[in-house]
Amino acid sequence: MNRLILNLQQRLFGLSLCLLLSVQALVAQVPAPPLPYQGATVSILNQGSVGSDFFFEVYLRATTNVPGNLYLANGDFVLTFNNANFSSPVLSKVAGFCNFVPNNTGNAALCQALYNASTTVSISGNELRINLNTVLASDNTELDDNIANINTTSGAHRLGRFKISGISNPSGTAGLQWKTATPGVFTDLYYYATNFLQYKAAVTFEVPQDAALPLELLQFNALAQRTSILSTWQSAHEQNFAGYELQRSTDGSTFEKIAWIVGKGGIATNDYSYDDRSVLTGTLYYYRLKMLDTDGVFTFSAVRSAKLEQAWSKPVITPNPTKGYCSISFVAPVEGSGKLEVSDPSGKKVAEQNIQFANGSNTLQLDLNALTSGTYFIQLQMEGAATQWNTRVVVAR
Repeated sequence: MNRLILNLQQRLFGLSLCLLLSVQALVAQVPAPPLPYQGATVSILNQGSVGSDFFFEVYLRATTNVPGNLYLANGDFVLTFNNANFSSPVLSKVAGFCNFVPNNTGNAALCQALYNASTTVSISGNELRINLNTVLASDNTELDDNIANINTTSGAHRLGRFKISGISNPSGTAGLQWKTATPGVFTDLYYYATNFLQYKAAVTFEVPQDAALPLELLQFNALAQRTSILSTWQSAHEQNFAGYELQRSTDGSTFEKIAWIVGKGGIATNDYSYDDRSVLTGTLYYYRLKMLDTDGVFTFSAVRSAKLEQAWSKPVITPNPTKGYCSISFVAPVEGSGKLEVSDPSGKKVAEQNIQFANGSNTLQLDLNALTSGTYFIQLQMEGAATQWNTRVVVAR
């Protein structure tokens, strides 16, 4: 009997051990959640009223030098507002303002369309609810192409522009504030990991300015010129508005003031520009507007970027003087074609040849054996570009 009991105990122990090992194996197959991503900030920007409508935009911005990616899955963006200043308010999306950029920028338009279509809005009492529904991904291609990837190189991502209609007290403010705690629905943001599971993101929610700025920023751009970067913007409804502080950054995070432009005022559309000539080639510059009203309240525009490509260099001829054969070297910022002309001191053209050049350093061989001794002028003209260089070569027999 004792031996029977002992055998039974041994079998039960073996069965328990097998069950324990099986459970451990199953647990091992479940991927551990990654560390909470802490490299993003959610902000309310471009607040402003037009007529009886109030507008605002929701942005996600990456924090420079924070490792990892935030593949945005879904979120509840909940804001309280001064609903006493509105009559029967309605919250709606403004089309064309979702500009999330995925890791694979070739499918940016698809990514933007997916997020715009999946975002729903509503009002409950004094709460504005913006619900970003899940955009699904089943493999790495969909994760990179379809999911908004907030990382340290992709800059600011705009969820969208939203409108609260029915302003009843123009002298009041919208009073937007994030709701980040219970009871009820509150602001929460989730992201995908590479195992396609969703995790809560530890992002920072910036406190919005409690003001309805009397300004509508219609557009803001930064465009690279030949030797400068031109910022242009257009606005309307500049009542009680002071002006614009144009700011610049080289890392997309730390900005400095480079210009102050006084607002033109009024309700009509106003155009502005500033040509930044203190820039270097090959450096990516970020620009934004700090927009201030007469009471000192301000908000920031979206961030724009531009970069001057490498500049043309003046040609160098070696050897110079030459007995007949020489080379001409220069640096071009693009590849293309052009023409090389040789003229004598009287301006008469004595030689001509078509050339092809590459992006970067170029060296062309010249045969001047047909020319007599003397000084000649070489003109290098790049097709389709305003750049034209003149230099001299001396032929000495």
